[in-house]
Amino acid sequence: MKNKLTCFIVDDEKPAHVVLETLIGKIPWLELSGKFFNAIDAMEAYERLQPDLLFLDINMPELTGTELLDILKLNKTQII
Repeated sequence: MKNKLTCFIVDDEKPAHVVLETLIGKIPWLELSGKFFNAIDAMEAYERLQPDLLFLDINMPELTGTELLDILKLNKTQII
């Protein structure tokens, strides 16, 4: 297999992290590069790591998922 797609989980709820981590672990071509419980931490890590895929919650305190997307300058990153 060539390269894995890197991904982040950005969600303020622990159960969502558990489900997504389990599913990502079953897909051999996905690599979990970061887990974040708020959009601010995810934004800082995004700038450094530039993941291929974001599993992004919309409703989060402080900064919503849609507000995060407005701030980030997405190059190749896809959003779920």
